[in-house]
Amino acid sequence: MSTFRSDMAGTSPTTGEVTVYSITDAAGRTLYIGQTNDVARRLTEHEKNSVWWPDAAGLYESAGHTRAEAVDLERHLIKMCHPLFNIHHGHAIAARQLRAIYAVSAVIARLEEAS
Repeated sequence: MSTFRSDMAGTSPTTGEVTVYSITDAAGRTLYIGQTNDVARRLTEHEKNSVWWPDAAGLYESAGHTRAEAVDLERHLIKMCHPLFNIHHGHAIAARQLRAIYAVSAVIARLEEAS
């Protein structure tokens, strides 16, 4: 089951099930894709540790997977969506460049809002 949530609350864990999630910004850009057995706990970790968290606006969840299914789905979605803040295997330089571009565009947007 896939759902979109704008409240960023996350779902409660169900024993043995793994959720694959994608976090987007207000413009719909994919910031991060991950998998967890406890979305609420993982979102709390992102809130405390992720520089992109202030820009998070949407949460897509796909729940009810085995760990193996979740790993495969996460890998596929990362390749397909090119999230700005995932470290891709073999693509760390490109990921750093994307993060720099995102940071600059966020500063420009905030300056335009202020003027």
